[in-house]
Amino acid sequence: NASSYPTTNVGGQRGAGANDAIHLDLASPLPSHLSRAFDFVLNHTTLEHIHAVDVAIDNLFSMTRSDLLVVVPFMQVEHWESPSFGDYWRITEHGLAQACIDRGFEIVSLTSNHNPVWPIYYCLHARRVEPPPSPLPDVWSLTGTPDGFGFRPVEPGHPLMM
Repeated sequence: NASSYPTTNVGGQRGAGANDAIHLDLASPLPSHLSRAFDFVLNHTTLEHIHAVDVAIDNLFSMTRSDLLVVVPFMQVEHWESPSFGDYWRITEHGLAQACIDRGFEIVSLTSNHNPVWPIYYCLHARRVEPPPSPLPDVWSLTGTPDGFGFRPVEPGHPLMM
């Protein structure tokens, strides 16, 4: 039960009229205020239209605090509307899985339509994996040194390092 459901749009022919949308170009660096700004991020059949697809994928994973749902076409016919958008990529299930691994996310589910010969779409549900909280206090904050005992690293060039 979210209090709001913000949407994003970059404009173009299909983006016209979305006045309340957040302007977001997934192919550009992500504005810092959008990093981990959302509990859940949904991206449906747009990655194939973004030439800088690695940047777009990084941005999608960066925007969520928790979950990401991405739908990409695989065996869908090429489609574009010049000059608004092109059609550059078809991402495989292996590509989606590797995107999760590379960014430290776990795969909750990775499915396709129910035709094993012709997977028209892949659907990925990924979740951010955070390290579990340590049961021990942070020794750096308690003592001001990384080892927790007050010892400081020996500087390079010190006689002990010779």
